[in-house]
Amino acid sequence: MEIRKTGYIPWQGTLRESGWRGWPIFKHGVATVFQRKKAKLLFAFASLPFLIFAVAVYASLRPELRMMTRMVKELGSDLAIFHSFYTNNFLLFTLVILALFSGGDAVALDRKHNAFPLLFARPLSRFDYLTGKLSYILFYLLLFSLVPGILLLTIKVVFSGSLSLSPRLVLAALTYPLAPALLFGSLTLGFSAVTKNEHVAKVSIFGFYVASDILSNIVLPGRIFTRSNLGFLSLQQNLKRFGNLLFGFGDETAGKGIIAILIILFWSGLALWITYRRVGKEG
Repeated sequence: MEIRKTGYIPWQGTLRESGWRGWPIFKHGVATVFQRKKAKLLFAFASLPFLIFAVAVYASLRPELRMMTRMVKELGSDLAIFHSFYTNNFLLFTLVILALFSGGDAVALDRKHNAFPLLFARPLSRFDYLTGKLSYILFYLLLFSLVPGILLLTIKVVFSGSLSLSPRLVLAALTYPLAPALLFGSLTLGFSAVTKNEHVAKVSIFGFYVASDILSNIVLPGRIFTRSNLGFLSLQQNLKRFGNLLFGFGDETAGKGIIAILIILFWSGLALWITYRRVGKEG
């Protein structure tokens, strides 16, 4: 071993990129949300739709069983079962609660404690910060939407003993969960970024979701302002229209489904843009 004299020794290492710099934010966010009080209770509550439809999928493959007979008979096909699972009001409501629970304070607490100077003193860009925060919100939203969908497909394959799944079913089941996850995750960050109070952010997220649905049910006279047209104001109805388009249900035209996804992308993009602009500002 080389013996050096006491003094300054220049560093002889090499610098290299460490990959995605939002990874520590993601890892810390996932762990923090999981350790929160009542998190386990919320996760159990969010698992109820999957448990109900897992029984329905199993019962659809066992005609001799009487459990869930009425539900399975009404749903009929596999596409109908998965369409009903993803677009039912309870699941969408649960995802909203998960979003505000996991990310309502994502940016608000950093603004409240003036943490941006410390965060950006590191080699961390606003984009890294934004993707890191969004990623752990998406993690929990997809954990209770996309993952249950994959498990339902797996249950069907295992108990049917056949890999003959409809390509449309697989594509829709894997694609649809991305829409509510992106929408609710983005809106959560957006509302969290415009306030320093996490409670105000959480109430605003929930209020925006509920208010959009209430406004969509208003019927005004005239050819323009009808319930059908005002339905595009509702986050819930737009998600359902997109689900109808993917799974091939409903009497709506494909054009309405495309408009619905454009509206979803608009709200998501606007919320992420607001978050990006607010990140780093202390005012």
